[in-house]
Amino acid sequence: MHRNRLTIALSLVLLLLSMRLAPAILMQLMGPSFHMIRFPYLWNFTPLFAVCLYGGAVLRPRWMGFAIPLVAQVLGDIVFGLMSGEVWQAFSMSTLVNYILVGFAVVVGTTLQPRPALGRLFGTGAGVAIGHFLVSNLAVWGLTKWYPHSLEGLAECFAQALPFFPTTVISTLFFSYLLFYSFVPDHEAAPAAEAESFV
Repeated sequence: MHRNRLTIALSLVLLLLSMRLAPAILMQLMGPSFHMIRFPYLWNFTPLFAVCLYGGAVLRPRWMGFAIPLVAQVLGDIVFGLMSGEVWQAFSMSTLVNYILVGFAVVVGTTLQPRPALGRLFGTGAGVAIGHFLVSNLAVWGLTKWYPHSLEGLAECFAQALPFFPTTVISTLFFSYLLFYSFVPDHEAAPAAEAESFV
């Protein structure tokens, strides 16, 4: 049982890290011709929020649900910072807000059954992705000097982030379905299936 938990934990951390760092590695390999704005789907096609929801709903002991996405985020931020030469960004206030949002997504996951109704799973996943988009971009606008602290700066901040947003929602729904409907033990899923209808 302990080995299974360790295998799941390591697999999820590796999944999160590989998906997080793949675009940065491509940038290193391909040079200036590869720009993040041209390939927004690569940067935000992430299982992060799906893993958060899954961790809150399924993983035990409870602390594993928080530790897995947070460890992966911190490691990813540090490695990405080393690759970009801006390690300080891994410890900025706006990054701290992201860590808090990751923890909050795990808390939201605790409201789900191990195999929730599909409508509830997708609604929760979309809600977490939307909430993260709104709060994280407010944090970038308010806690950094990247945009003017004015309504125009706020609008510009959200406009720059908008191309990445649809992929965040799509990947959250995709990975949520994959995790909850493929990697939940049948003995945990059965009671949830009886307790909830589709809607």
